[in-house]
This record gives sequence, C-alpha cells and structure tokens, in this order.
Amino acid sequence: MAQRPRQTRIQFQSQFRPTSVDTMAADAMRQLAGLGRTMGQVTEQIRRPIVEEEARQAGLEAAQEARVEDSETGLVKYQDVARRTFGWGSDAYNAAASKETARLNSAIEKESKYSARIASREKIAELAETYKDDPASFDSEVESYIQGTLKATPEGARAEVEDMIRSQSFATGTKLAKNYTVKQTNDKINAIVSTVDDFMGESARNLSDGDPVKAQIAYDSALEAIDDIGELNPDYDVKGAKEKLGMQFASSQASASVMDAIDGSDTGPAYAKLEEIAKKPPKGFTPDEWERTVISKIQTDLNRKTTRLNNANQAAATKNAEYVQGVVESVSLGIEVDDAEFAKAYDLA
Repeated sequence: MAQRPRQTRIQFQSQFRPTSVDTMAADAMRQLAGLGRTMGQVTEQIRRPIVEEEARQAGLEAAQEARVEDSETGLVKYQDVARRTFGWGSDAYNAAASKETARLNSAIEKESKYSARIASREKIAELAETYKDDPASFDSEVESYIQGTLKATPEGARAEVEDMIRSQSFATGTKLAKNYTVKQTNDKINAIVSTVDDFMGESARNLSDGDPVKAQIAYDSALEAIDDIGELNPDYDVKGAKEKLGMQFASSQASASVMDAIDGSDTGPAYAKLEEIAKKPPKGFTPDEWERTVISKIQTDLNRKTTRLNNANQAAATKNAEYVQGVVESVSLGIEVDDAEFAKAYDLA
C-alpha cells in the first residue's frame, strides 16, 4: 500500500498584536486640560502683580488712616491694621500696612525725641536760673518736668527721652549743687570776715579808751574766727591771716600809746612817743613798711589832733579875752559886777 509521504513540520515564531485603540479623543481632552492650565497660569502671571500692588497701596492707606490721638495728652499713635488672611494681595497688604505703621510711629518717636531734646535744654536752663540757690527745689521741679514730658512722649521713645533729660539735668544739677555749696561756704566766710573786722575795730576802740584788757579779748576773738575760716576752707592761709591781724593789732597799740601821751592840750609828749616807737617796728613789719604804713598815719592823726587842740585853745582864749574885756568895761562904766564874775575875769586875765 502506498504510503503518504512524510510531511515536514514547518516551525515559525509569532507575536500577539492587539488591535489598535483609537486614542484621539483622550489626547484631545488632555490637550484641552493642559491648555486650561496654561491659560490659568498666564492669567495669574498678569493679574497677580496688579492685585498685589493694589493691595500694597490699600495697606499703606489703611495704615495712614489708623491715626489716633489721646484726648488727655494729645499723644498721636498709628494703630496696627487688621490683617488679611486670604487672597492674592493679602501678604502684600499686611506687609505694606505693617511697614507703614512702623514708619509712621518711628517718625513720631523721632520728632518727639528731637522736640524733647530742644525743650528740655531750655527748661533745665530756666530751672537752673530760678533755683540757683535751691538745688533741692531744682531736683524736684526737674522730676515733675520729666514725668510730664514722658506722658506726652510715645511709649517707644520714653526710655531714651528720660535718659536724655536725666543726663542733662544731672550735669546741670551737679554744677548747681557745687556752686551752691561754694556760695554757702563763701557766705559763711564773708560773715566771719565781717566778724573779724568788728572784733578788730572793737579792739582798737578799747585801746583808744585805755582798756587794753578788753582790747586783748577782742583781738583773741578775731584770731579764733580766723581758725573758723580755716575749717571752712582748707586752702585758706590761716597763718598769714593771723600775722596780718597781729600787725593790725600792733598798729592800733602804737596809735593808742601815742594818743595817750597827749597831756591835756599839750601834744609834745605824743610826738616824743611817736618818735620812740618809730624806731621799733614790731614783728611782720620792715622798717620801711612800719614808717610808711603806720607811723606816717599816726603822725597825720596826731597833726590833726594838734590842730584841733590849738584851734580849740585859740577859740577858748578869744572867748576868755572877750569875757575879761566885758568885765573890765563894766567896771569902768561903773556897772556893778558880781564878785564871782570878777573873780573869773581875774583868773582868766
């Protein structure tokens, strides 16, 4: 029987290829969506800066309109503006308002500091003149002025303004107190100096009155007063001042001794005494100083005394001569003269 010929297997490789799906519609939708996003971005890029600028301007205006004034102190302040929390321009609005508020308040504080500096200088100078002899009242008035000024000063500037005024017033107050202390000391010294002069004058009068004991007591009191001046002023030359008083006391003693030598109306002994003491200058005087400042003055005083005595003697002699002449004329005319008058005329003749 005939056989079929043997068939050979044909081998091949194959791959599954699905039928293509139409994606045109989906692609078109995606393109439309992308186009929407692009248009939104473009719109935002154009519109957002405009909105933010408008918001920034609005923030500036809002800050400028937030001005408030205290009815009691007149203090002006710009309050914080309410914040925006949504919208494209909210950040720009908030930033602009906050920055403008800070700028406006800073300007007020700066002006307040400047005004306080000028006003405080004038006020402190005025108070220093008014209370130059009363430092305690100066300090009290300055404190009142500081408190009043701070009430009308923005809070942010108060610390600096207070420090500034206190610094100015401290320097002025310190100088004022020092000057006042010096003045008080000088017033006390001047009063003591006046007392010293009084003691020395009293001493000289006592010497002239012939009371050397009281004169010495007054002189010693003057020396004690010089010690008081030394306690008030450590730089005062106590030793030198006492030496001058000693020379003054010696001058008074010399003058008194010369005048005491006058015998009635006879000044001859006084001139002799003057010549004697002129040769003995006391401690502290050179011979030239003694002659020039003391002896010459005593001699001038003695000359005046002599002149007065001579004039008085001459006037008395003239008066006596007139009295005697009157009595003589009365007798010659046969007018009865009282025995006492006659005896007086006889004594004067």
